[in-house]
Amino acid sequence: MNFNGMSESEGLLERIAGLDISRGMERFGGNENIYMGMLRSYTLITPAFIEAIREISVNYLPEISSKVHGIKWASRSICADDVGNKAEALELAAKAGDIDYFTKHCEAFLDAAWQLVFEINETLFRINMRGKPDQEYYESLPGNEQFI
Repeated sequence: MNFNGMSESEGLLERIAGLDISRGMERFGGNENIYMGMLRSYTLITPAFIEAIREISVNYLPEISSKVHGIKWASRSICADDVGNKAEALELAAKAGDIDYFTKHCEAFLDAAWQLVFEINETLFRINMRGKPDQEYYESLPGNEQFI
């Protein structure tokens, strides 16, 4: 623990923009190991949803909607409300068939989601939760060029 009652891990995680660590820890009963596991899961599952959205034509908004819903759910589960809220807005636009809104906001949303994945992964690596180096992990993900 450091001087403000936070563990070293929580202190590092606090630096991630858009992630509410206090709420996340509270959500998982203050169990840091469980929350860290959820964050790790987020970095493993979210990239597949991001790439699926990039690959699907906007002519298939119902299919895109389900992928965006997955990111919304995953983001909110770790208390990353900014990405979760952006996902919700896109999900609603997709369900309403609003291609203009979806097209205008989708790329910024995907970039924000990638940035969150990147920052969580980097932080988990710093607190020694990863089994392999960052570079190897990011090279293994499709569409990751901007984060390498």
